[in-house]
Amino acid sequence: MGAEVRIEPLLRSDLYAADEVFLSGTAAGVVPVGSLDNRELPSQEGELTKTLAQAYRAAVYGEDARYRHWLTPVHSS
Repeated sequence: MGAEVRIEPLLRSDLYAADEVFLSGTAAGVVPVGSLDNRELPSQEGELTKTLAQAYRAAVYGEDARYRHWLTPVHSS
């Protein structure tokens, strides 16, 4: 998707200054973080967060063929 990715320790001040902050997990997907320590963050939901959330949903609902092999279909009787 063209986003720069770095793995490094973060300080709380890094999160306060970030353009976007989001959390991800298998149950929640990708969700924006609107505040931290009762401080409003700059962007409630930025373009990167929206793009990643859409890509995640497409993968888990089988809409993106590249990731269908990750899924196990469950059929109700």
